[in-house]
Amino acid sequence: MNPALGISGLRLGLLVGFWGLVAVGVALGISWALRSLAGSGSARRMLQMRLARGEISPDEYRAAEDAIGGASVTSAGALIALAIGLVVVGLVGGIIAAVGVGSMGGGMMGDVGSMMGSGSPGRSGAAPVPGARQVRVVAREFSFEPVELHLRVGQTVNVRFDDEGRLFHTFTVSALHFELRTDPGQAVAGSLRPDKAGRYQFICSVPGHAAAGMRGIIVVTG
Repeated sequence: MNPALGISGLRLGLLVGFWGLVAVGVALGISWALRSLAGSGSARRMLQMRLARGEISPDEYRAAEDAIGGASVTSAGALIALAIGLVVVGLVGGIIAAVGVGSMGGGMMGDVGSMMGSGSPGRSGAAPVPGARQVRVVAREFSFEPVELHLRVGQTVNVRFDDEGRLFHTFTVSALHFELRTDPGQAVAGSLRPDKAGRYQFICSVPGHAAAGMRGIIVVTG
């Protein structure tokens, strides 16, 4: 799946969800207003009719009217608080989704772009030496084959580096100041002559490739 499409879909989903909260908050506010107006109006009309028929005294009328008003205020306060909370969460969440997910998407795309890699094919080191022993190293996503090379001190070998993957790769031996760089489907060669025994790591120097597994060892014996 295209990472850009995934990030766009995630951002859209978050924005829809948060703005949905805003819509719910507004709907609750409108609903409360309409219900309060209708409910308190009906209750007061009923009290007025009972007062007119003499079923309740003026004092009872005033007490009942105060009770209706208090209940309306209490329920209204709860609904208003809920509505405001939903609107605030929706607004703040929408801003965070728009900004934060965009940043995350940019970071992810940046990481993907770095791992794709780009550079100039070529070598840092000596050119191949005619008649020298050849060692072939193949790069793929994300591995080398072989992962261990055995050389002798003072022996010159021609290293042929083939990129059989779909990305730009390098064969980099920092301790020996040797590097081969090539594009997908291409090959490059250079000569290598270690002067000291030891174990020398080789990697692909494209950001992220070594961490993904593109590393190996050159074992040099006397």
